[in-house]
Amino acid sequence: MAYTGGIIEDPVTKQQITFLKTARDTDGELLRFEVRMAPRGFIPRHRHPIQQERVEVVSGTLRFRIRGRERSLESGETLVVNPGEAHEVHNESDEVAIFVVENRPALKTERGLEIIFGLAKEGKTNQNGRPKNLLQRQIIAYDCINEVALPGIPLVVQRAVVAPLAALGHLLGFRHAYSRYGDDDESP
Repeated sequence: MAYTGGIIEDPVTKQQITFLKTARDTDGELLRFEVRMAPRGFIPRHRHPIQQERVEVVSGTLRFRIRGRERSLESGETLVVNPGEAHEVHNESDEVAIFVVENRPALKTERGLEIIFGLAKEGKTNQNGRPKNLLQRQIIAYDCINEVALPGIPLVVQRAVVAPLAALGHLLGFRHAYSRYGDDDESP
């Protein structure tokens, strides 16, 4: 379970996250974390259906693709991503980029990050940072549909496709959370 000062790492997307304020700390209002992204690190294209995301660059340079345009952010600059806006982030520099992310409301973002990073450390994600196993991917997608969704596909369609696959995955033993990744809630 995420806690203030806790650190998780993803070797595929080349990110290290330190939790600064968790959902528990803020009664679910806010999740705040620092990201250290290695050169060639990235966050795949996604959107947050009901969350606002604020990104402040502490050091380095990041390239964002948002609202159909590319934009570089440097130290001291901030970007607000409104709910529903598709975006992706890349560190194309030769130095580690450090930035702080705030998600409002926090929802289950911590759990989603912990499980994806845990799967990546075990070699269970693809080169895009997504779970290799289709059923595991659908369980996580179903559990975190309000936190992270695919761009360009209505949520009602995503839910309709994901729900039966997530149910099958649960029957086969996959879970939306695992204690070895930091979450003590392994119930379906």
